[in-house]
Amino acid sequence: MAINPSPRWQTVVFLLLSKIASDAPFSRKQLINPRNTELAARFAEMVGDPTPPEKVKLTLGKTLDLLEKQQYLQTTADGNLQLSEAGRQRLAQELQAAKDKIAASFPATTSAAQRPQ
Repeated sequence: MAINPSPRWQTVVFLLLSKIASDAPFSRKQLINPRNTELAARFAEMVGDPTPPEKVKLTLGKTLDLLEKQQYLQTTADGNLQLSEAGRQRLAQELQAAKDKIAASFPATTSAAQRPQ
């Protein structure tokens, strides 16, 4: 069975990258580690993704390959990966979208700046 990562897996990878990458290069092992693989599996289960837990690590790797092909990631001379300018922009968009979804889940919660005085 061929693994063809969905856009939701791209979101997962960008959210994981937000913890480790900015302008600094990173290795695949930094991203695809047991903790992140477990987090990704839980996310997939929560959103009803059909990826079986034993395929999560492979799916993360394939998603990195796809993001590199789409030029969101680039390979450095030493074989690590680094976000391109388009990748940094996409990372910011994915983070904002996640924050917006979380905020929408808690509509009764407002910040002090939003409270009427």
